[in-house]
Amino acid sequence: RWFAHVLQLGTESSGPPANIHIVCMASPTTGAAVFSSHPVEWRIPIGCDFSGFFVEVALGFIPVLRPRVSSLYLLQTRCPDSFLAQLPADEAHAYLSAQVADHDRSASETAGSIVIEHGNPCLMRQFPLRPLHVVARLMSEGMLPLDQLRCAEAADEIWVP
Repeated sequence: RWFAHVLQLGTESSGPPANIHIVCMASPTTGAAVFSSHPVEWRIPIGCDFSGFFVEVALGFIPVLRPRVSSLYLLQTRCPDSFLAQLPADEAHAYLSAQVADHDRSASETAGSIVIEHGNPCLMRQFPLRPLHVVARLMSEGMLPLDQLRCAEAADEIWVP
């Protein structure tokens, strides 16, 4: 069973932005308690392959979170049937039950959701209506460039690998 560490960043002018939480080693079991009463949109703008990102989210978190949250939407271009045929049936079913295209969710639906934006924080969606909570799930395992750190200020929380 994994666990989560949440750090409150300092407010020093030379340091990272203030009031951003960083979650290291985020866990399906700890996240489920927070997300259980609100719809969750997890946007992962990658293709369908066995990359670490697809495996982590689509095959790792989604099957575990799906039965534990009110509604879970994986915003990603649908994988081709030929790719899905390579997956065990339960993983393909979990993926298909959560996957929707970005445009399938309205601004008002997103505003009533917890949103996880996976990837470069400078490429996060611009929301016409602010979601309940925005998580920037970064893909960098090293130091972030300053521009990405500043973009991450738009999030309420940052998750790192």
